[in-house]
Amino acid sequence: MTTSSEPTPRDSQPALPPVTDAHRRCAFGAMQVHGLSFEAAMQHPTWVRVIECAAARLRTKEWQAQHAPSVALVRRLDPVSGRWITQRVKGPYSPQLTLEGNQ
Repeated sequence: MTTSSEPTPRDSQPALPPVTDAHRRCAFGAMQVHGLSFEAAMQHPTWVRVIECAAARLRTKEWQAQHAPSVALVRRLDPVSGRWITQRVKGPYSPQLTLEGNQ
């Protein structure tokens, strides 16, 4: 057991929001269980664990989709070959319409 206060890789990750009832209901609906209602499933300990795991997966996928880095494709002229190339740029991209020396 370590007593150091150094952050672990898990501590440096942002905290995910809690699993909501909407996540649980959506996870249960995706399972397509026939003959068992959501309320009845939440009374059974095994089904509760299965639903919680599926709901946590939905919550994580939703969070990852909201926090995905944005990438824009930009067409540029390669100075070496003189051909047009496509470059991936992080975040939203607004092209520079005038050169610095031509203002």
